[in-house]
Amino acid sequence: MPVGKIAVITGAIIRSSLTVGLTIPATGGIGIATGPFAADTIADTLWGGFLGSQDIFFLSPAGGNQTAAVAGSVINLGISVAPNAAQTLTIDLLGYLV
Repeated sequence: MPVGKIAVITGAIIRSSLTVGLTIPATGGIGIATGPFAADTIADTLWGGFLGSQDIFFLSPAGGNQTAAVAGSVINLGISVAPNAAQTLTIDLLGYLV
């Protein structure tokens, strides 16, 4: 995060490298906190329907309070419930700096 700026996170687009279908979707969120429960910016959400490589999931804040990413912060993806197969994710973080 650049010095003197605050990031306002408005969403995330999640894509998977997985080529086979999942039967159990993940649950996760975006946050400044570390670990599997890094969901203080976008709360834990069930990624329902996100089951294969052609799927894209849009993760968005539900409203209310949100932890801002200030200078020096690291923004993390927290997975609180793992899917039934390992996968590599690509995440496009959406938002703006103020």
